[in-house]
Amino acid sequence: MSFSKICLLASLSCVSIALIEPGAAIAWEEPTTTPSVNPPAKQPVARIGAKPTEMAITCFALAPDGDMLALGSNDGTIRLWSLAAGKVIGSIDTKPKGYTGSVAFSPDGKTLAFHADDDPVRLWDLEAGKESGRHSEAFLSVEQLCFAASGRQIGIVSDSDGFVWNLDSGKTWKSQQPVSSLAFSPDGKTLALGFNTLRLVEPATGTTIREIGKMDGRVTTLQFSPAGNHILVADGACPGTAVRQLESDTGEEMIVGEKIRSERVGARYSTDGKTIAVNNESAQVVFWDALTGKKLETLPGIDRSTNTLLFTPNGKRLLAGNNDSFGEVVILDVPEVLSTKRAAQ
Repeated sequence: MSFSKICLLASLSCVSIALIEPGAAIAWEEPTTTPSVNPPAKQPVARIGAKPTEMAITCFALAPDGDMLALGSNDGTIRLWSLAAGKVIGSIDTKPKGYTGSVAFSPDGKTLAFHADDDPVRLWDLEAGKESGRHSEAFLSVEQLCFAASGRQIGIVSDSDGFVWNLDSGKTWKSQQPVSSLAFSPDGKTLALGFNTLRLVEPATGTTIREIGKMDGRVTTLQFSPAGNHILVADGACPGTAVRQLESDTGEEMIVGEKIRSERVGARYSTDGKTIAVNNESAQVVFWDALTGKKLETLPGIDRSTNTLLFTPNGKRLLAGNNDSFGEVVILDVPEVLSTKRAAQ
């Protein structure tokens, strides 16, 4: 066999082998330096829903106290989990073998709103341990529930329709245009409705205030910054999701990082609004500076289809999860990651 036209360089561990012209010497080169060793990646603090807890989490919400988690499931039970105790401290029976698709705590933490299967949206008094109200109509499915700051209005997204339920009057208005995600402003005076555009409306009536930010695809995540002057948007499109930060008055836009090759993307402001957390297709959470758009840090250990990210009120931990029949919640410890990077800037 002739080797006259072969010139192949292969690297095997620490030794390099060169196959060259016949008759030439074969050179063996030993490394002159010791390969650098990267420090081990920081791992999640805990996982809820995987072993040993053995729960299939379909959705979750964090109470304002920063400790209690409401964990929806596909077995007809909502479990109340204490982060401090690391265990279930209570439960709510929804319906036999019912699938819970959405849960949300009221701002005072006393009420839990939830939707199971094709029932109406229901309200649960956590102190009394009983149902305290329910919507007048049933929904086949509910993808999102959220309370206004007053606790007296609930936003509902169901099958690309957006609704606002007024708990005082019992009345509900429906958006005339499709809605895939919604969010109330921190002061409760504005409601953002996302689909292939971003519309700001009056929460009481649905009257349009202005329209900003045309999307490439469909809005999958919306959140106002804590100050209310920016809106974080996950715009899911082909070939990937773009995370946009829009100025709520002018619509001026900043793209956060590069497009992510996934439609299931979570994006969230930190408690102080200075950091934006985004998951990517490589099963990582990436932290970005909300002011400059600079990348701060990356942490591994989440599911690549994560679409929900929640910071605890003290900003010390991040909860990451994906809403489906086999989901889990991953708890990441983040304070030193962000403080170290900011101190260097």
